[in-house]
Amino acid sequence: MNVRAKQLSAVERMLRLESPMGGGAANGSAASGGTGAGPNLSQQWKVLIYDAACRDIISPLMTVGKLRENGVTLHMLLESPRESIPEVPAVYFFEPTEANIQRFVQDCEKQLYDAAYLNFSSPISKSLMDLLARRLVEINAVGRVAKVYDQYLGFVSLEPHLFSLNLRDSFVKYNSPALPDTAIEESMRSMATGALSLVATLGAVPIIRCPPGGPAEMVARQVNEMLQNLLQNQAGFLSQNAGRGVLEQRPMLLIVDRSVDLGGPLLHTAGYQNLVDDVLDFGLNRVRIPEASGAEGGNNVGASGAGANKSNGKVVTLDKDTDSFWAEYAGSMISTAVETHKQELASAKQQEERIKQQTGRDLSSFKDAEDSGTSSLLGIVQSLPELNKKKETQLKHGEVLVATMGVVSRRKLHMFVEPEEQMVFSQYADKKAVLQLASDAQLSLEDKVRFLAVYILYTSPSQQDVDEVKQAMVAAAETESLDQTKRDELLHALEYVRKILSLTRFGAGGGDAGASTSAQTGGGGLWDIASLTKTALHNASRQVKSMVADNKVMAAVRLMDLACREATSEAQIAEQDAQLLYLDPKVKGEVASHARIRAGFNRGVLFVVGGGCFAEYNNLQDYATGKLSVKSTLPLGVSSSSSNRTQKTYIYGCSELVNASRFMQQLAKCIS
Repeated sequence: MNVRAKQLSAVERMLRLESPMGGGAANGSAASGGTGAGPNLSQQWKVLIYDAACRDIISPLMTVGKLRENGVTLHMLLESPRESIPEVPAVYFFEPTEANIQRFVQDCEKQLYDAAYLNFSSPISKSLMDLLARRLVEINAVGRVAKVYDQYLGFVSLEPHLFSLNLRDSFVKYNSPALPDTAIEESMRSMATGALSLVATLGAVPIIRCPPGGPAEMVARQVNEMLQNLLQNQAGFLSQNAGRGVLEQRPMLLIVDRSVDLGGPLLHTAGYQNLVDDVLDFGLNRVRIPEASGAEGGNNVGASGAGANKSNGKVVTLDKDTDSFWAEYAGSMISTAVETHKQELASAKQQEERIKQQTGRDLSSFKDAEDSGTSSLLGIVQSLPELNKKKETQLKHGEVLVATMGVVSRRKLHMFVEPEEQMVFSQYADKKAVLQLASDAQLSLEDKVRFLAVYILYTSPSQQDVDEVKQAMVAAAETESLDQTKRDELLHALEYVRKILSLTRFGAGGGDAGASTSAQTGGGGLWDIASLTKTALHNASRQVKSMVADNKVMAAVRLMDLACREATSEAQIAEQDAQLLYLDPKVKGEVASHARIRAGFNRGVLFVVGGGCFAEYNNLQDYATGKLSVKSTLPLGVSSSSSNRTQKTYIYGCSELVNASRFMQQLAKCIS
């Protein structure tokens, strides 16, 4: 279940002008003015035209060289000025929006290319399909469109088990009180469509579970409805998009809302990948190193992520498919990465020195020699390319580690890690220690606001304690050189977190009435924001407080364990069904308890509505590979017995990947 490999296979098929497996025509039929791609067309040189969103989809998957291997000579943005290239077909890949369709029609009218193969990243609506057909007829350009396909590729695959929908400000788009219901509904539909694309790419109909009430249920029910309609109307739906090989076992799709663990993106952590994302400009598998200047990193297609179009820093690519060190140590503690890097770099230098010493001998001494020494030398020389590649990798990570540790040292981030970890996994904090950190004038206001937010969210202190800590923090920050706009933003984010604390307490007396009502009504329509927040946050608070101190498993991952755990006893079944709704796209209506799949799920997807983070992703992977376990909290003492279990494959996805800084910006926007 490698989502990146499956998406890459689908993109390559699209670039070779091949039909998606099983059909894949937009709205069930291909608008065809020409013939489909044959063997010759698949090898023909062609142009790739994409919008910014689809550029970001392709960027982490393919280098320029990989595009050329698939016959792409030029790749350009749809909105950029372009000259006519006659007798060359063009592959269009963009989101189905009215603006994009109008630009495409203009290209057809100008006859820029010989034929157009039109691919939508997500399913096009009937109204937009009608607009496309009408405009093409008006300009007499139907014959220039060879094929039109819904590709179901509306997500960004960053790693084999990591994807993002790249929906900016996704948390704000359903939590801001200034938004109308129509905007919230559109945001939910965008996330549901992205999750549907992921399911199509994997090629298996999942069991869908989610906590009752709120955005998670709304997205889950929309995904369920979309899948049901597609399975009913397009028999080959999964095979057409999977490419990809259908999974033997049905996977679990667990959809949760960011409020299940609101503090997750705010935590100070010590993981290598987590810190790179936290303190450097990191996105779409590229990181900008501010100490260097003017260098370019990698040869991937241009992207709008970190380092794109920036000249004030060196940009390097961190890709687990091509970087063995990153693949091995991205999820490790940064101290482990630093120590291992030193050892590997020293080893590479020793090998290089040995080669220099041996090749420094008179070459004439090897002309007639056929001894084992000559054979050994030839073997060493042949290993030079691999050694050079390893050395380049080590030098690259040396720069990344130095830049990361420089920020860690300057901001003294290590001082926050252990206290925050104690708060998260024991719901306890020493108020004296909290005040001491808050009063430290050498620590940045941004880091202390994050720390205070974690203190509020995980330990539920009194408002008096929060006021005392905040006053100490603000007083210590008076001498800090900080833009007033940034200062206000941080304090607004903190104010939103305090609002969450009061809502959580207010909702604690209401029980689960809101959740059960939502479940009974089927989650139809939109919801009242205040009621939703109160209910969802009370449920989230209860789930967070169920953690066991020595497990270090985050709340969303605990829910994944609950959803995928084998349930054989009445107590286990009751726990699952009380906390998670059960949806099956193959079954209309509610699934009876006795008909539900209770066997364990070794494959699954955890999808976070409202934004995810690398800390949560790496926590899920540690759990999946057995490095972490979850103790059962069943009242009857029934254990899930995580030891000696089969290794699992769990994919982590989210509406967008956010670090602490970007998430606090969103929290600040949610204050009315």
